[in-house]
Amino acid sequence: MINSLGRKALISGGLFIQIVCFLGLMSGTVFSISWLIVASFCFFMFGFSFSVGGTIYVYTSEIIPAKVLMLPYLMQAILTVLIGSFTLKLINLVGLYALYATFGGAALIGWLLFEGFGI
Repeated sequence: MINSLGRKALISGGLFIQIVCFLGLMSGTVFSISWLIVASFCFFMFGFSFSVGGTIYVYTSEIIPAKVLMLPYLMQAILTVLIGSFTLKLINLVGLYALYATFGGAALIGWLLFEGFGI
């Protein structure tokens, strides 16, 4: 699938799906629409799994020299641990909507980088 559709298209498409899903999560939470929350979560997992979750490993292995390739993977592992450790504390501190907006904003920045600047 990566070779037939292309790395950029997969990553950009998955990030766009994630942005839409964060908007769906926010809307579903504000208006208490449980089916929208569930559907947004499921589509988010779909969008993440075929883009940032899987394609990014192939993409980085092609553009980063082998000697330093472990650095982005180490950074991703550290960020995953930090996000997993502090998500509940962040929800209590800043609120659920701010957290949705932060992660949705990060997905938007990634999508703009891939679409606008042709990374």
